[in-house]
Amino acid sequence: MTPEIWDFLLLAAVSVMVTIIAYLRHPLWKAFVLSFPLPFTLAALAVGEPLGAANVMALGLLFLYTYGVYLLRNRLRLNVLPAILLAAGGYCLVGVWLQGLLPKTESAFWLAVLAITTLAVLLRVNLGPRSEPGFRASLPLFLKLPVVLLVVTMLILLKSSLGGFMTLFPMVGVLASYKSRFSLWSNVRQVPVIMLTLLPLMVTSRLLHESLGLAASLGIGWVPFLLCLTPFLVGTRSATRLSGGDAGAN
Repeated sequence: MTPEIWDFLLLAAVSVMVTIIAYLRHPLWKAFVLSFPLPFTLAALAVGEPLGAANVMALGLLFLYTYGVYLLRNRLRLNVLPAILLAAGGYCLVGVWLQGLLPKTESAFWLAVLAITTLAVLLRVNLGPRSEPGFRASLPLFLKLPVVLLVVTMLILLKSSLGGFMTLFPMVGVLASYKSRFSLWSNVRQVPVIMLTLLPLMVTSRLLHESLGLAASLGIGWVPFLLCLTPFLVGTRSATRLSGGDAGAN
């Protein structure tokens, strides 16, 4: 397929995921939907390059974006919209800067995998659960989708500058941060899960890219991703059941 087709599919996938998150109430399920790497996969195909250190290090930037929105909103008491804009702008600036610095070598990729794996484990162990209220959006769908399309279109235009960092820009997360503005800590705690489940997909794609190509290697990478995600799915179901189902808290 041409890069333009992947761009179109990326727009569609992000729109669907944002809509799902908007109408979920429980903060844990909102956060869990963020774990699915459909936007990452389509963005990687749109960029059209083998996965490298930039893709892996983008996981660290994803955490900084998510935690940045939480700090600006909950600690500095900014309105959620400027908090999101500041954090997203910071992601783009740092991403463009790092894209020009990071080497595309094999050793750089594996060092990045080691660093992000260590960070993910430390975050998962140290970020404890907190009680947060459920919230379901009431804004009509026709008012949400133009914002989603604008965000993703801007990223598509910037993909040559962001490179691998474009694949993990929080395309869904930007809108999810607004829809989850009363449960931002749940989003923060979900990022280490995204790291630990997405890294096996990246490693699989890197190992198989030379023999199978980008699309096939990414597709096969979904198998270890789903295997790694299953325990977290079970944990999310148990936690939501204990907290009272749809209306519970984290």
